[in-house]
Amino acid sequence: IKYEWLDFSAYESFQSLKESLNNILANIGQKYNIIFA
Repeated sequence: IKYEWLDFSAYESFQSLKESLNNILANIGQKYNIIFA
């Protein structure tokens, strides 16, 4: 997970961190792209 994908609000609580991570993982390939260069 790239740190720039996480909003600062994701670190407010463990629950918000889990929700943010789940959102990112669910959207890899659509909203979030990993480019290996």
